[in-house]
Amino acid sequence: MPTIRASPEKLEKIEIAREIKGLTLEEWALSAYTSVGTLKKFRNGLSIQQSAFVSICKAIGIDNWEEIVDKTPLARKSQKEKEFDQEDNLAINFIAYEDTWVGRESTITTIKQNISGSSRIVILNGITGIGKTALAEKLYTELIIETKWNKLLRVNFDNQDQSDFGNFVTVADRWLQECGVLVIPEDRQDIPRLQKKLIEYLKENHCLMIIDSLEWILKGNQEHGWSEFKDRAWVNFFRLFLSELQCNSRIILTTQHLPEDVSAGYDNFWFCQPIKGLEVTEQLELFKKIGIETKAETEINYLKRIGKVYEGHALTLKVIAGTIKTEYQGNILAYWEDEGKQEIEKVEKDLESSQENMTTAWELHKANRDLYFKVRYKFNKTFERLKEHNYYSYLLICFASTYLSPHSKEDLLEHLAEEECSEKEQRIALQILMEEQLLDTIVQENSIFFKMHNLIRSVAYEHFENL
Repeated sequence: MPTIRASPEKLEKIEIAREIKGLTLEEWALSAYTSVGTLKKFRNGLSIQQSAFVSICKAIGIDNWEEIVDKTPLARKSQKEKEFDQEDNLAINFIAYEDTWVGRESTITTIKQNISGSSRIVILNGITGIGKTALAEKLYTELIIETKWNKLLRVNFDNQDQSDFGNFVTVADRWLQECGVLVIPEDRQDIPRLQKKLIEYLKENHCLMIIDSLEWILKGNQEHGWSEFKDRAWVNFFRLFLSELQCNSRIILTTQHLPEDVSAGYDNFWFCQPIKGLEVTEQLELFKKIGIETKAETEINYLKRIGKVYEGHALTLKVIAGTIKTEYQGNILAYWEDEGKQEIEKVEKDLESSQENMTTAWELHKANRDLYFKVRYKFNKTFERLKEHNYYSYLLICFASTYLSPHSKEDLLEHLAEEECSEKEQRIALQILMEEQLLDTIVQENSIFFKMHNLIRSVAYEHFENL
């Protein structure tokens, strides 16, 4: 595909057009379906792919993009262009990873070993807000230290307004253009041909691919559960990717729900890593990195109690730490007396009591304004998705939230039986909650019981009260 660059004389016109549109650099790149790195090259008068050039111009209302092109011949790439090329190929705008990152060393080591070995697809599976995206980005920072990686491809299916964003053709087209591979109209109309073109590039080049929030391109029903791809072209793509004899690229998926089995018998190339909450030492380290200093053992114990009740949920602990730092000027005791004490002690008392059922609602997910908007919002998206596509699973998680102690499968499914739900539908409803990690299993006295994360129970019980 040809490369072109903007004329130096036209750069001012370009900036004026951007200001009129009122776009930030990130918004401009998103509107043009390109990376910030490519956009920086464009604004510096450096050569980029023609398709990206056209999209960038049209995103700010310059339809006559030909007038912007520098017609002066360029013999070879400058050193500046080469530096931008390398930066653009591996550029990433972090969504979740920050310098407050803590822990998960053993998990990172395990995943890196799998990626360096035979695993071509790594799945990070866990509840919303647990830290999957941040971990994927942390892995990226570790992996690019190895010089073999020369290209990053990424897509995030969360919060996408475009109705066709989960469409394989749309994503593959953008990826290939980012890689400088020519995509013609016939490719877009012939999915196997487009898949082959993308697979060939991935085979020959060392690409790291991060696919975030895969659950949003899955579908389900009461018959088969929630694991099928809405666009079946994704299934064939993953199977082709796994079936190649040699492949230099690797894919990291993050998802709340495990997709259908696309391994096609190539199980050695497919690795799933469940992501749980932070350990106690990691929780305390997170508070410290965010700027919460502990001066007494009492303060440390309060932070430990908060971390235990929230079961190490990364997003929630970051929100609470931010609240302590900003609204309480780092004073842990003041936060505890004003916000933490009442709710934490209530949950502790309920969990330690001999009662089997909830009697009053918990407010772990909405104890303050930030928790309400940042944590409750994310969980409610998950619950609304369940409610719309797997109503029996939604009912089951609501009923299950009333139990304070682990319960047997028979006890849980009894609620659905009362709703005239068939045995098959009951089994699928429970399986979906387990795959979403909304329910965990434990073994007691040689029997399996089901338990729920405290934060999930807090949200689910709110939904239960509104049934």
